[in-house]
Amino acid sequence: MVEAKNQARVHTWYQEYFGFPYPALRSSTDGIDRFLVSCTCAGLKAEASGLALYAPNGLADLYQGKLSPNPLCPHLPLFEKKAKAYQERWSWLEIASAW
Repeated sequence: MVEAKNQARVHTWYQEYFGFPYPALRSSTDGIDRFLVSCTCAGLKAEASGLALYAPNGLADLYQGKLSPNPLCPHLPLFEKKAKAYQERWSWLEIASAW
């Protein structure tokens, strides 16, 4: 499944909803950089020559199913909830201990 979301206004509601600050984004890659689970920091961009991959943390952990918190978004309770939800769907995923 592919999930597409508009991240441009996340900073306007994130802290009230999740209880953690979230600075305004300057670009789509800025948003991807702050995904809670490090290996999910990946996105595709349509270019004239085809699709361009943006994966600042690489893809190795994604392929290996290793879920770890993203230091650029250190909201550990939110990471743990999201990682456990992923693991409930895909039991083979491994959740790394926090930092």
